[in-house]
Amino acid sequence: DYLQTRHHEFYFTVQEGIDALEEVIYHIETYDVTTIRASTPMFLMSRKIKSLGVKMVISGEGSDEIFGGYLYFHKAPNKKEFHQETCRKIKALHLYDCLRANKATSAWGVEARVPFLDKEFINVAMSIDPEW
Repeated sequence: DYLQTRHHEFYFTVQEGIDALEEVIYHIETYDVTTIRASTPMFLMSRKIKSLGVKMVISGEGSDEIFGGYLYFHKAPNKKEFHQETCRKIKALHLYDCLRANKATSAWGVEARVPFLDKEFINVAMSIDPEW
C-alpha cells in the first residue's frame, strides 16, 4: 500500500518449465545447464507479464553480488577478500546474469531495468564497510 504498487503472484508447474525448454534455449542461445535453469522461470514470468500488458519491469540483478547475498560471500576469510570477490562478481555480471535476464525478458518484448547496477549506486554500495 505504501508504495502504491500492484502485486501479482505467478505459479508455474515443473511441466510448464519442461514444456518451455525448447523456446528458452532458442531465445537465450545456449545449452549451458546453469543458464537454462536460471532463465526458465524468468522466461515464463515474462510471458505472464506481457499478457498483463506490462512493457517494463524492475529486476534485482546485481543485488546479491553487491551486498554479499550468496553463501560463499559469508565464508570469506576477511573483508579484503570479500571486497575482491564482490568486485570480481560485479565485473562479470554483464557476461552472464544481465545477458540471461535480457534475453529471457526480451523474448516476450519486456524490458528489464536493473537499478542495482546503476554506476552511482554501485559506487555508494561499494564504499560501505563489509563489516556492516
